[in-house]
Amino acid sequence: MGRMSSYDIQSKLEDINDYINEKYKLAHPRGTGGHTYEQQFSSRVSTAMKMLDPLIHEAVSTERAAGHPYLLSLEDRVKLLLIK
Repeated sequence: MGRMSSYDIQSKLEDINDYINEKYKLAHPRGTGGHTYEQQFSSRVSTAMKMLDPLIHEAVSTERAAGHPYLLSLEDRVKLLLIK
């Protein structure tokens, strides 16, 4: 094998870069920008809240009836606090 010139090396690096870019584009398709991110974020928050519901319900099951009546239940107030 002969010596490689800087042009040969640069050409090979460009080929590698093109190959990596194609693989990346296939693995990460472009959506409509922020809209796709917002959908994914909303889905993750929804899933997290569904997973938290049983835990919140168990945590507030010791609620006492005495005291000032609130418009929201203790469970709803805890959810609002966690969301905030």
